[in-house]
Amino acid sequence: YLYQNIYRSAFNEVENALSFEANNFKNIRLMGILYHCKGNFSLAEKQYHYLLKINDPVSQSEGYRMLTYLYLLQGRYIKSKTFAIKGLEHAANAGLKGNESYFLLLLSYINLRLKNYQNAIDSSNRALSSIEIKHKLCGLHLKGFSLLQIGKKREAEKTVEELEQLIDTTGF
Repeated sequence: YLYQNIYRSAFNEVENALSFEANNFKNIRLMGILYHCKGNFSLAEKQYHYLLKINDPVSQSEGYRMLTYLYLLQGRYIKSKTFAIKGLEHAANAGLKGNESYFLLLLSYINLRLKNYQNAIDSSNRALSSIEIKHKLCGLHLKGFSLLQIGKKREAEKTVEELEQLIDTTGF
């Protein structure tokens, strides 16, 4: 229903699912996404904050991720960055390695938007230690773009070469 823009039916389905499993983070997240799609940012925000209260590290990580996106998509970069940092700290403390690199990539992008290019490069470099190829690809892309923004053309070219090599070796 969501992908067909039939929001009333989508809301009904999620409300029904929540009546069976009130603390199922996927349903709570989906309700937040529905509110977001309808432009009701305050109710979306409330759903995502609820995820932070569930006593489950994955649910809490999703709460930080969705709040980061909510503020990012509204152009509220400082607030988005705050939640990305909190999400990164949470992921590190909870041992959620894949989530750590994901939050690092978000921080890199947010820092690009804020024109904090060195911070974007630093976050990208930290994300490159990820075991997930897609995170390495994104990290290299963001790093190369940031290097260009601060006039380090040769380093950016080296990053592009590294990116090409990773694509060639993984077929990604």
